[in-house]
Amino acid sequence: MNILGFLFRRFKKPDKLRKSFGGEGMLIFENTSEVIKVEKVLRSSGYSVKVMGPPPEFRKGCDLVIVFPILMQPDVTRCLKKNGIEPL
Repeated sequence: MNILGFLFRRFKKPDKLRKSFGGEGMLIFENTSEVIKVEKVLRSSGYSVKVMGPPPEFRKGCDLVIVFPILMQPDVTRCLKKNGIEPL
């Protein structure tokens, strides 16, 4: 059995597996309209994202950030580049 098979069998729930490997990443943008656009792009591409308020130390003019499973960072980054979107 490979390691992923063992981990999925052990944890049974993908959320527990995802949290055990690093948690979540955060995308920060200049304004709210960019956040809404990116949320639509990522959701339509099949990614599970959340829109939340950023921690105070990360506020850059917009009161929203996009949060996603950090394991998906390479795919999310690729999707954003493909759509001409660059986060702060």
